[in-house]
Amino acid sequence: RAGPGVDLVADVEKLPLPDASVGTVMAFSVFEHVKHFWKGFEEVRRVLRPDGVFLVCCPFYFHVHAYPSDYWRFTPEAFDTLL
Repeated sequence: RAGPGVDLVADVEKLPLPDASVGTVMAFSVFEHVKHFWKGFEEVRRVLRPDGVFLVCCPFYFHVHAYPSDYWRFTPEAFDTLL
């Protein structure tokens, strides 16, 4: 949602940003809501500068909390494998 401190509201599966144009991507409690999360990870990699940082955190043991939908749970090993 748009608001104070929010730089961009976009679909993480298709970011409207140039390649290697972002220094930091922060995604807290986001990727469990991304239907095709692997596409979102690919987009983050595409837009992130080579010296960039990707901070990601997702709930694991947490109730289903649809906004608008809740699809996934990731273990630490899953993030190691996926990222």
